[in-house]
Amino acid sequence: MNQPLRVGQKVRSAFALEYLAGEDNAGSPVEGVEFLMASEGSVLLFSGTDWTLRTSEGGWPKLPDWCWPAELWKRSTIEGVGSLGFDEIVGVSEVLNSVGELSGLRLEFPMAYLTVRSGEVMTWDISRKEPR
Repeated sequence: MNQPLRVGQKVRSAFALEYLAGEDNAGSPVEGVEFLMASEGSVLLFSGTDWTLRTSEGGWPKLPDWCWPAELWKRSTIEGVGSLGFDEIVGVSEVLNSVGELSGLRLEFPMAYLTVRSGEVMTWDISRKEPR
């Protein structure tokens, strides 16, 4: 896989793309994660129809074409990403599912790990590193 997120890149921020399904929008499913890069542009991670992880160039600030109708979608900030120590990618690891297909990425930053997983909905987990 040609990975658009690489060691040495700097990230300004990250956003969850949420589908506003219900009337109160509580528990809106996350369908993608978009990284706004420090250099320029953005990188979009999303689930394929087979729930494997897909990546593409994002169109920041435009929503992806599959976010239709646009008024039923919102971006939510993933807190901390882009802050000091959580801005430069120092490691990238693929996460595979039980049959060896790409289902996530683990991004290592100087102060934390961010793991993004595809599936019925996208999930992410932030694990802070212990100080040395």
